[in-house]
Amino acid sequence: MRKNILGILLLILFLLNILSACHDDNDDYTTSANITISVPDSINVEKMQGTVTVVNLNNKQSYSSSEFNGTSTLIDVMRGSYSINVNGTVLYHDKQNIKHTKSFRAASSYSEFLDHPAKASVNIIFM
Repeated sequence: MRKNILGILLLILFLLNILSACHDDNDDYTTSANITISVPDSINVEKMQGTVTVVNLNNKQSYSSSEFNGTSTLIDVMRGSYSINVNGTVLYHDKQNIKHTKSFRAASSYSEFLDHPAKASVNIIFM
């Protein structure tokens, strides 16, 4: 009887060891957040400059970037939920091909950065 119980316990421990060794470790805690400032179709952006700041809603860690590629910027962040704030200046042409320079803001109170790369879009507000 003791041998049967001991054998069953060893078999259960062996199976638990095999099952726990088969789980997939996920050590990938960061992602790249591609943040795009959406502009109206009636303007053609020549240059955008400013600062994009994202704040993690759980731990209040903030990340920022001032490097724009067109109307987008890329920030390496920890995966999670973020608020987005953008302040800057934009040089653009209107439909009559007249150049304008205006200050702008853009914001989002909730965006999830989980995918690789994560994408978010915020609408421009001219000041």
